[in-house]
Amino acid sequence: MPIRMKRKSYGPLTIASDQENRFTITTQNGHSHAAGFGDSDEFSAPSDLIMSALGSCLAISLEMAAAQQKVRLGAMNITVDGEKASTLPNRFGSFNVQITLPDFQDRGAAKSLIKAAKEMCTVSNTLNAEVHLTLT
Repeated sequence: MPIRMKRKSYGPLTIASDQENRFTITTQNGHSHAAGFGDSDEFSAPSDLIMSALGSCLAISLEMAAAQQKVRLGAMNITVDGEKASTLPNRFGSFNVQITLPDFQDRGAAKSLIKAAKEMCTVSNTLNAEVHLTLT
């Protein structure tokens, strides 16, 4: 018997060009940021945005998993990097996510919480790439 999930929709989010090679992304809540291609201090590249989405989703899911277990994580630092696939089409082939929990000393519990977070993270479950998680 399949498990049924409560339906949830996301968006809309709009992307509008305001300059050549630069776009403004605005969420339904009015949050906005700039995106484009190339190296710039003024905007994020789409590859940065997807890695940001992965890292922030895992952080939120980790907090949710900790709350379910009634534990406090304290400070958290997450670093995400990705590797492009070696075959076409252009895409990420894998992501490496390093999670540091300097205030949480129970490494066994931390690993369990990280596993639970990955299972509930909408972004990691959506990506068609390997996601390697490391507790540091």
